[in-house]
Amino acid sequence: MSVSEEMMGEQLDRIIARTELRVEQWNIHASALAPYGDQAKRARSELAAVLIGLAKLKTCRNNLPDSRSRRRADS
Repeated sequence: MSVSEEMMGEQLDRIIARTELRVEQWNIHASALAPYGDQAKRARSELAAVLIGLAKLKTCRNNLPDSRSRRRADS
């Protein structure tokens, strides 16, 4: 694995960790809103978009060369 691939993997790991924290915060915020109001609908749609993006980030991370050993260690 090259140094640039390693750096990219580390950056993706940090981005994923920050995004997961943001998702938790959004979830708390969305659940505190009135269930049928415009704010709640907007919060849920934003949360859905972030979750889709997070899944794509994780897919990219898993496709990096060192991710095979990481996936085995996570199992």
